[in-house]
Amino acid sequence: DSESVYDGMVREIAEETGIVVDPQHLVRAERKIVSMPWLKRDIEKWLFVIDVDMPEVTLSYEHESYRWVTLEELQNT
Repeated sequence: DSESVYDGMVREIAEETGIVVDPQHLVRAERKIVSMPWLKRDIEKWLFVIDVDMPEVTLSYEHESYRWVTLEELQNT
């Protein structure tokens, strides 16, 4: 029983930030295959967009900081 990409994204958002989102509100913006030769494999990179009302973020131990960006800022990086 494998989870869908959308369900996996919802799970990861909750685990990494404490934010609970509805998978129906996720909009897939981009999917890329990224080569990681030092790992001797390729990975899939997914970008989702969701509109949220500035929720409180509780970062997991894996992160030191975060910042909110607009879609335009994201597209220009």
